[in-house]
Amino acid sequence: MNLFAVVYKNHVIVGPSRWNAKKFKQEIFDECEVEVELPDTNDQKQVFLFSDDLSVLSVRVVDTPYHNPLFERLDGPFWEFVDDYVIMSYDVNTIDVEASKNFLKEKITNSRKQREIEKVTVEINNIQYKFDTDKDTRNIIQTHISTKLQTVNWKIDRDTWLILTITDLQNILSIIMQHIQSCFDWELSEIQRIDVSNSIETLKNLEI
Repeated sequence: MNLFAVVYKNHVIVGPSRWNAKKFKQEIFDECEVEVELPDTNDQKQVFLFSDDLSVLSVRVVDTPYHNPLFERLDGPFWEFVDDYVIMSYDVNTIDVEASKNFLKEKITNSRKQREIEKVTVEINNIQYKFDTDKDTRNIIQTHISTKLQTVNWKIDRDTWLILTITDLQNILSIIMQHIQSCFDWELSEIQRIDVSNSIETLKNLEI
């Protein structure tokens, strides 16, 4: 993709962007109070030197370096002016320790939420079944327990139905709640590991 930039007094005031003569002319007039003529298309990557201070140059983009946003940020763009083109690049720099901690804690919380809704395995009549752990499922089970029905029909999947007793439901709910609590325990443990870290390198070594 051909990119261009409007350069005024060694500063890029527009771009990088694809060729857009109307936009470039308007921005040059607004920023520099100069009227210029540009062709509607520029497939040949032609450059335009209007004065020592004003030009429209092609842009060469240095590959954006890899960075881990949990610990690093991209600074830039930075511009290097070379004859009839400009080079655009970015630098990778370490972010503040506290900012990194916040990003990691957010990641941990999102992971806990995903773990929390994983199915749990419950053995009923010597057969293991998978049960959802989401809030709706928990509320349904709790409602069945509260109504004190002797049995309820429970759909496991399209072809599997179970007749569950109150004891079965209580056991299922207990296992679900243990699972959820273990997820929160894990989250707290990871957050405590983050809190006691005092450098980016230490945070990286946590392998979260």
